[in-house]
Amino acid sequence: MKLLLTTRVSPHNSNVVESRCYVVKQFLTLFLHGASENCNSQSLKEGACVHCPIIKVGLQHDLYLNNNLLSLYAKCFGVRHARHFFDEMPHRDVVSWTTLLSAHTRNKHHFKLFRGIALPNVISWTSLIAGFAEHGLVEESFWLFAEMQAAEVQPNSFTLSTILGNLLLTKKLHGHIIKSKADIDMAVGNALVDAYAGGGMTDEAWAVIGMMNHRDIITNTTLAARLNQQGDHQMALKVITHICNDEVKMDEFSLASFISAAAGLGTMETGKLLHCYSFKSGFGRCNLASNSLVHLYSKCGSMFNACRAFKDITEPDTVSWNVLISGLASNGHISEALSAFDDMRLARVKLDSFTFLSLIFACSQGSLLNLGLDYFYSMEKTYHITPKLDHHVCLVDLLSRGGRLEEAMGVIETMPFKPDSVIYKTLLNACNAHGNVPPEEDMARRCIVELDPCDPAIYLLLASLYDNAGLSVFSDKILKLMRERGLRSRPRQCWMEVKSKIYLFSGREKIGKNEINEKLEFLITEIKNKGYPYQENEDKLYHSEQLALVFGVLSVPTSAPIRKNKNSLICTHCHSFIMLVTQFVDREIIVRDRKRFHFFKDGQCSCRGH
Repeated sequence: MKLLLTTRVSPHNSNVVESRCYVVKQFLTLFLHGASENCNSQSLKEGACVHCPIIKVGLQHDLYLNNNLLSLYAKCFGVRHARHFFDEMPHRDVVSWTTLLSAHTRNKHHFKLFRGIALPNVISWTSLIAGFAEHGLVEESFWLFAEMQAAEVQPNSFTLSTILGNLLLTKKLHGHIIKSKADIDMAVGNALVDAYAGGGMTDEAWAVIGMMNHRDIITNTTLAARLNQQGDHQMALKVITHICNDEVKMDEFSLASFISAAAGLGTMETGKLLHCYSFKSGFGRCNLASNSLVHLYSKCGSMFNACRAFKDITEPDTVSWNVLISGLASNGHISEALSAFDDMRLARVKLDSFTFLSLIFACSQGSLLNLGLDYFYSMEKTYHITPKLDHHVCLVDLLSRGGRLEEAMGVIETMPFKPDSVIYKTLLNACNAHGNVPPEEDMARRCIVELDPCDPAIYLLLASLYDNAGLSVFSDKILKLMRERGLRSRPRQCWMEVKSKIYLFSGREKIGKNEINEKLEFLITEIKNKGYPYQENEDKLYHSEQLALVFGVLSVPTSAPIRKNKNSLICTHCHSFIMLVTQFVDREIIVRDRKRFHFFKDGQCSCRGH
């Protein structure tokens, strides 16, 4: 090192100068790091000694090196030295401020540090707030933010993300604004909306919006996007009303959020209105909005419209192709999905993990076991894409549908991820379909004890599995355990859109829907009179699927298909009932359940009994 520092080098030889500076910088960084890890009085002396070589080599403006030297002083409790060096630094960043704040915090001098800053700007304020929050000083960081507002220093995005990343601080800030009766700054208001909505506190988010004197499209887009993430698509669509009231024009981001909400609900009529707005507003060339339209029509079971929307995209990107392949697969168009993948490769569009997730799902739905396995194993070998947990869930589904349950169990036991409840529910559904009952104690222990003891769906799946196998003793045990733990299954619901209005149906809603109930009983009588095999089950009468079907027959024009959406998988009883109804009612019925689409026509279903 001494040789490097003393050797004379011509300033015109830039390569040698740069090389020497690099070596010195690396050496000094390691030296300073080692000294700060072993703090003592000698470390302080050594730190002072390296300051001179830093200047001599011309690295005194190197922020990274200076931060390391500052850290040495700070960690070795040399607060006075650290502050002196900090003041001499030609440049400072968030790391510099946080390092100095850490030293003052350990020595109870943090407020002294704050008072010592002359005319702090947004960077120094933000650094101090972040430092306090990082050290658990929540109260102090909030009051610093309040003082920052009082000093009329405008917070930046990092300030807001720091102060609102803590829900307690979010509530404190909101309360402070209410008490001070101050106008909510638009940036602060938008950040509050995002924090509340992201934390599932929708009412509070709406309250903040009501308090804001001025709102922009970001305000509404933020709320709609957060509501979509939580699955509250119906509430997300209601945000459109507020946009109209505020006379704010949608941008491509807000439009994509609302189209996604319509897709989540499967509301074709609302989706078409948004499509019309997209076309008139000139967003047709925007991939974000166009990709959302492909997704929308796929989720509504209209692949004809989805393919048209895809063809309108000037330059389809990875997301465009992925949405198309996924939509074709979930709608039962397996060969078309595989052809789309071939076209994607020919177009030289980059493949990603979601591409293969859609492909393996398509093979699973189409009972293409060997092809699905080829796609899975080619991910890492050919395309260098590491399979994730979701890919292993699809692989288990693929093997299970092919009757290779032991191999599916082997995948769960050997995969490099901790199994979750989803992968076991996938296996249980396959066991149910094949009438294969795994060892009672082993499956119950894995699914109920080790995974998610608070998920009622696992208990119900296991109970159904053993009940169908004639093992009612095991089934009763599981249901008893579920009751003892106070667990209840999520209500099974079905909804549909008629004339731009959404109608919701829950199971066994006999009271208050006389016309629907009478029509349902009439259809059951017709099925029996025509000699169709129908096993009436009182427990499964008036399921939400049946009520929605009858409402659709009564309300939807005969020329249009009846579209229904479910929040769970369709039960075998309702599946059989709808197939029988379509044998003498000339209607196409489309059901979107939690996993896929079922297209019923002339007594047949596109799922072929899967």
